[in-house]
Amino acid sequence: MVVAAAEDEASIKAAVESHRRNLARAILVGRASQIRELVRSEGGDPTDFEILDSPDEQEAAATAARMASEGKAHVILKGHLPSSTLLRAVLDRKAGLRTGRILSDVRLFDHPYKPEGFLAVTDGGVIPEPTFEQKRAIVENAVWVYHRLGFKNPLVAMLCASEKVNPGLRHTVEAAKMAELNRSGEISGCVVDGPLSLDLAIIEESVRTKGFESPVAGRADILVGPTIDAVNFLGKGLVYFKGAVPGQVIVGTKVPVLIPSRSDKAEVKFNSIALAAVVALDEETS
Repeated sequence: MVVAAAEDEASIKAAVESHRRNLARAILVGRASQIRELVRSEGGDPTDFEILDSPDEQEAAATAARMASEGKAHVILKGHLPSSTLLRAVLDRKAGLRTGRILSDVRLFDHPYKPEGFLAVTDGGVIPEPTFEQKRAIVENAVWVYHRLGFKNPLVAMLCASEKVNPGLRHTVEAAKMAELNRSGEISGCVVDGPLSLDLAIIEESVRTKGFESPVAGRADILVGPTIDAVNFLGKGLVYFKGAVPGQVIVGTKVPVLIPSRSDKAEVKFNSIALAAVVALDEETS
C-alpha cells in the first residue's frame, strides 16, 4: 500500500496498525522527517517502512500513482492532501491506471439490522449528478465489491424519497428502469429493486406495515442513492448520529483507491485498508 502525503496522524496510525496485524506493508510518501516522527509517536519503527521524501503534495500523489502503475503498490491511500489532487494523479493518462470503467465510491458499514451482514451506500464521493448509465455503473461497481467479499447475489435498493414511480421525478423512473434491466438479465449477479424509500429498503417492520412486496425490501445489502449529496448525507449520518465506523473504497481503476476524509479517525482508515486488501487480493488471485 502506498500512502500519498503520509504526514497525517490518522493515516500513520492506520498504517502502523496494518503492519502490526500483517494486513498491509505501507510505503509512506511525503515529508520524510515528519513521517518518521509520527511513526515513532504511534509506537512504530520507521525502519519497518519504506519512506520516500516528497514535500510537494502533487509530487507525492504522482509518485503514489506511478508506484501503483508499476505494480509496486496494490492499494493507494490518501494522506494529508485533497481528494481531488490524488484523483487527478490517479486519472492522469500517463499513470496508466484507467480501466475504462466509471469510478465510484463504496462505503461499507456493519448492517444495523443484519447482525452478520454489511450495508453499503454508494456513490457518495465521485459522481455529483449521475446519469442513468452512470447509475448502472455505480450498481455494477458495488456488486463487484460484494462478490469479492463473498456475497454471490447481493440485494440492491435504488433509493428515492418514495416507493412510487412518478413521471415528474426522474430518479423514481430510473430506479424502476434499473430494476427492469435486472429482471431481464442485463444486470446480473444481484437482485435490484426500486424505487424504494429508505425505511422500506432496510426495515422489515416498515415493509409489513405498508404491505409492500419486493424481493429486496427490508433486506437490502446495497443502497444506491440518486445523487452524491443524498448518499454523502446518509453515510455521514450513520457515522455521526449512530457512531458507525465504515470502510470506504473507490473502485473502477486498476487498484483500489482510498480517499477517506482528512477528518476521519484512524479506525475508518484502517477499515478502508482492510476492505481494499480483500478487494485487491481477490482481484490478483482471480
